[in-house]
Amino acid sequence: MPEESKWEDDEGKAPDSDNDESKRDDPADMQTLMSAVSAMEDLLLDDIMPADIYLGDDDDGSDDDEAKRSSDSSHPPGLALFKSVRSHCKSSLPSFVSLVESVPPLPPGSYTLECTRAHDAYLVIIERHLSLCLSAFGYALHTFVGDLREAVEREDFNTADDVMWHAQGKELLEVVECVCKFENWAEGMRCRALDYL
Repeated sequence: MPEESKWEDDEGKAPDSDNDESKRDDPADMQTLMSAVSAMEDLLLDDIMPADIYLGDDDDGSDDDEAKRSSDSSHPPGLALFKSVRSHCKSSLPSFVSLVESVPPLPPGSYTLECTRAHDAYLVIIERHLSLCLSAFGYALHTFVGDLREAVEREDFNTADDVMWHAQGKELLEVVECVCKFENWAEGMRCRALDYL
């Protein structure tokens, strides 16, 4: 049985934070939230969706970007997440190749249980890396997403930095929602399977 997602409820939205008071009201806590957003951006705004990752053979010379990324020691957590996600997507690719080669073909938007389980495993990989990153800021994953959603929904921006932070937080929430949706991941994997053929 797949592990339950730590960052969303049954409706696909992050649960509210564990406490009733918003961390936004305390400047120190808001600074912690902003720092956590910056760290999460380093992880999540990289290539973590199948549509953005080259899944071909490692020895065919198409991994130039990854070679550059490996030599860049400034973002090792992002590199570790990228490598884990890429490895998982590559190992899941045969399920999607079988899917697109099936006769009769499954209609668009239809996937096998094996594909669903591959997405569940993908989420576990991402959650593990994000939880590790957020623990440095004293956050659990679901609490961070809930606090971020609450902070982004507010409209009390006083400075240009507040406006910029709001845009970063909003973009990060969009990435989180995209990652959580099976359809987004599965369609990217289906496209990669078609590239493979």
